[in-house]
This record gives sequence, structure tokens and C-alpha cells, in this order.
Amino acid sequence: MKRSTTYELDPGPKRILWIIIWACVINFVIHLFPISLLSLFDIYPSAFAQEIALDHTGQLQEKLNRANATVEMLIGLVLQMTLAALMVAWVMIREVFRGLARGRQAIVLKLDSYVLLLGLNGFSWGLLMVLILKGFAAFEGSRLGSAPQFTLFAVAGLVLLSLILAFAFLVDPAKAQANLSNMRATRRANGW
Repeated sequence: MKRSTTYELDPGPKRILWIIIWACVINFVIHLFPISLLSLFDIYPSAFAQEIALDHTGQLQEKLNRANATVEMLIGLVLQMTLAALMVAWVMIREVFRGLARGRQAIVLKLDSYVLLLGLNGFSWGLLMVLILKGFAAFEGSRLGSAPQFTLFAVAGLVLLSLILAFAFLVDPAKAQANLSNMRATRRANGW
């Protein structure tokens, strides 16, 4: 049996990764609106359920739904960033082993790909951790502080971009590197 010389994923793991990507996109779209999945199924802690029953204005339930939606979004983003970081680590480890096994000329990724993958991942993790640890108050006095929901979705967009980019380099690193190089060449030719 001939050994494969390419390092592409089999169709099975590709399908699983596509399902994960779509689940992340659906999570992003669902949370465009302050909808809590817990509130959709009427799952509340017992203390809140009693207070909600006594609140006739509906303000408490609305505040609780917004808070739950934000927490659910942050939990989803942490899981997505963890997945993106694992995929980037896998891409890096694969490149190291490819270089060790077949020499430096076998390495597919260039320096700009490493900078893009690690930089975007690091920046996304940094913003996400600031948002989790300090809250929206950390951005007060800036444009991001004036619109907390926009801040959340800006971070979510970066996380989703990081996840998609890591997925592209994981599935077919040569094609992803070629596309990145073509994009850079086109931008330079256009004077950007």
C-alpha cells in the first residue's frame, strides 16, 4: 500500500468540522437578537421563576433574557476560540513534522500565514478575555464602550473569522496559502 504524501484531512473529519463551523454560525445568527436559548425553553432558576411570576411588567424577565443571551454568547465564543486555537496548534504541529520529515522545502506555510493565524487568534482571545474579565466597562470612553452589543458582535466576528481561517488552513494548507499569497499580490498590484 502506497503511503500518502499529502497531509489533508479525510472526508469524515472534514464533515465534522463543517458541522461545527455551521453550529458556530447559527449561534452567531441566533444571538444577533437578545434571545436566550434558556428563555426559549422556559428554563429559569427557581428563585428567578418566582420573581418573574410576581413581576407583572415583564421588565425582570426581559433583563434576565438579555443577561442570559450575553452569557450564552460568551460561553459559545470561548468554546469557538478554544476550537480555533486547537486547530491552529494542529496546523503548526503538522508543519513542524512536515519540515522535520521532508526538509524545509516541504513546509507549505509562509511567515505571513503564521503571523495571520497566531495574530488573529491572539487578538481575538485578548478581546474576549477583556470582555469576560472586565465587562463592557473596560471599553468605556471609546467607541466600543458606547454600544455593548456592537462590541460583543465585533468580538464574535473576529472569533468567527479566526475559526474559519484556522479551518481553511487545517483542511487544505497549500490552497489556503496560495489564496492568501494571491490576495496579497492583488492588493499590492492595486496599490493598497
